[in-house]
Amino acid sequence: MTARLLVSAARRSSGKTTVAAGLCAALARRGRPVRPFKKGPDYIDPMWLSRAAGRPCINLDFHTMTCAEIRARLDGDGGGGGGDGDCGGDGDSGAPGPGDPRAPDLAIIEGNKGLFDGVDPGGADSNAALAKAVGAPVLLVLDARGMTRGVAPLLLGYRAFDPQLDIAGVILNRTGGARHESKLRAAVAAYTDFPVLGALPLNPALGIAERHLGLVTCDEAAAEKTIATLADAVAAQVDLEAVEAIAARAAPPAIAPATAPAAPDITVAIARDRRPDRHSGDRRSPESPARGRGQALIRRAAKRVPPPPDLTVAIARDAAFNFYYPDDLAAFAAHGARLVEFDTLNDAAPPPADALFIGGGFPETHAARLAANRAMLDAVRAFVARGRPVYAECGGLMYLARSLTWRGQTWAMAGALPARVEMLDRPVGRGYVRLQETADAPWPTVDGGDGTGGDGTGGDGHGRSVTGADNDGGMRDGVDDGGDGRDGGVDDGEGGDDGRDGDNGGGDAGAGDGVAGVDAGVGLGDGGDDDGGDGSGGDGVGDGDGSDAAGRHLPAHEFHYSRARLPPDAKFAYRVQRGYGIDGRFDGWVHANTLANYAHFRHTAANPWVARFLAFIREHR
Repeated sequence: MTARLLVSAARRSSGKTTVAAGLCAALARRGRPVRPFKKGPDYIDPMWLSRAAGRPCINLDFHTMTCAEIRARLDGDGGGGGGDGDCGGDGDSGAPGPGDPRAPDLAIIEGNKGLFDGVDPGGADSNAALAKAVGAPVLLVLDARGMTRGVAPLLLGYRAFDPQLDIAGVILNRTGGARHESKLRAAVAAYTDFPVLGALPLNPALGIAERHLGLVTCDEAAAEKTIATLADAVAAQVDLEAVEAIAARAAPPAIAPATAPAAPDITVAIARDRRPDRHSGDRRSPESPARGRGQALIRRAAKRVPPPPDLTVAIARDAAFNFYYPDDLAAFAAHGARLVEFDTLNDAAPPPADALFIGGGFPETHAARLAANRAMLDAVRAFVARGRPVYAECGGLMYLARSLTWRGQTWAMAGALPARVEMLDRPVGRGYVRLQETADAPWPTVDGGDGTGGDGTGGDGHGRSVTGADNDGGMRDGVDDGGDGRDGGVDDGEGGDDGRDGDNGGGDAGAGDGVAGVDAGVGLGDGGDDDGGDGSGGDGVGDGDGSDAAGRHLPAHEFHYSRARLPPDAKFAYRVQRGYGIDGRFDGWVHANTLANYAHFRHTAANPWVARFLAFIREHR
């Protein structure tokens, strides 16, 4: 099995991202192929880990994935593939040593929150549970500020709490100098048998810049300089040979994995079209293929034979919109679609395509530039008006609206959706989400032959038709009057590292995590696989009994600080069973052939959304 290591901590904000990114970069410098992973729903941490390792970072999430899927991602080639398409070596029977370019892959998994934290009180979705599920030794990062001899009982308590967990070593972080470090090392050596693999000093340079919603993204910071600094510090202060040796002793999990779908090849090839005069043209075939052909494409994907692309999907990827899961993007190719990038800030129009996909990001921090690019806004609005298929998540929903207001300023957006969006100072929806489809859900079901299992909707996947009812000046309000910024019943996110709060990557489209949740509910953690809509905030969210009145729940997640005012007759694809969505009750605004939701989807067995979106596109070519 692949050598692996889970980087965790005693609590959030201990420096896990600093250590994990530094390890990825330092080991990659030594010629060791590193595959980065991140536990839970997150976008920004994976960006940094991907940049540090030179390979895409894959999220491992109990809420949206089965254990079999998690193991398949980790053990398969789903984490491979760099920017140049080279997936790296898989190792050989010669067991090359550390630093050998022929060395097998080493998976570094960054946890979230503390080692034993999660939604489930019994710890079934904790970092410790993930480590045991995949057979990964744990490297514990301890924030050593204000501590000397007290480090020993903390470590002993962690071992006693779960003797079956392999806590293989400790890295002391934010030490106050050589004397402080020596006292810590002496205490650990005197009272425990934990090896101290390294110590990093308290140094502002060993951190990643923050802003109002958590970490800045790699595109917005001097990423290469920051990562080089982290790699230098880890290489100098951490015993990398010992780290590699610990990762190599990873043991198969105690419970044999069930049959899992094949991990997708996430070597994602995305075409780039930078012609200044391009426009959003129709790229329709003379005849729309029958849905049966779409099902055949899905079945071919199950055999890992990518079909020739018959669709082109234009995807917004730039400084404003960059929250995408690499394995989701790979699923487009697996289902017969070619992704072509466009830049909402600088291009005049999307490239010719069958559909648009606008994911999350930070449109509010780029609002002035987005509003200034009228050519792009007009082209996107015209694309929607022609009834072409569009899927937008969170930041994408904000971009399609008429206007975006933040910090007292209002900017005109695309106007493709009759809505106004306002940024708030506190989270509106933050954490895990469970949705149930209504009769207005536009995407067809699929047979699950893509290796992701079932459709995730059950039966026809639809409940009764639901339309907006509240009227506030002719617009439906995205939060209750006097909105308190509640977080949809999910509080206390991942606990960002380097002093930031929240699940540092959630923040998209004003959906970040820099502010602690204020509503009652469960912690964000990873998992929370209960079926109840507990503490969801907002009237009419559900009775919390986990009942399935009209089909299976779709697991997702949300991180947004904005509210959207919709027209009173708005139609929705989803009833919110857990979370907040657009108004605490519904999510997935259906307008023409556009679906726009605050929830972020993940293409998994429970929700093969990419296959469904592409089937919808084929129906409307």
